[in-house]
Amino acid sequence: VLSRSPSFMMPRRGAAPISDEGERESTVDRGVLGGKVRWVLDARPDDHHEITLVHNGLSGKREIRLDNRKVISKSTSLKLVGVEEFVFGQSDHRHLAKVYIRPRTFSRYSYTLVIDGAPFKDFLEYHTLKYQHEQRTMFQRQPIADSTITSTRL
Repeated sequence: VLSRSPSFMMPRRGAAPISDEGERESTVDRGVLGGKVRWVLDARPDDHHEITLVHNGLSGKREIRLDNRKVISKSTSLKLVGVEEFVFGQSDHRHLAKVYIRPRTFSRYSYTLVIDGAPFKDFLEYHTLKYQHEQRTMFQRQPIADSTITSTRL
């Protein structure tokens, strides 16, 4: 059985082929027809998220997926640029994400992911370092004071 990729995943003439170059960058550029961008948030092993944006500059289609679930799905040919907001995370780690869609030149778009007011790359670096620090302090041994150790012989 042959499987075919959905049409939005196929490289089109005049558009850049789809790649995962946005995986670690905050801002990614795409061609005249827009494109697909994926950001992977893996600062903690127990908190892994994948954010995917599909944008078509001709039809105005915008689709944002979080962990392969549709969060936002719009189709408007009048508003091709703007901001899309959504909230994600566990109840104790809620994050506000904004995806900025901006015109770069006449035929290109720029996509920027901002989480909790910080560009994606800075947010990822901060939370990775924070997790590493938590791990170091959790497994660090505390010295025992001599006065707490008492030995009595009977």
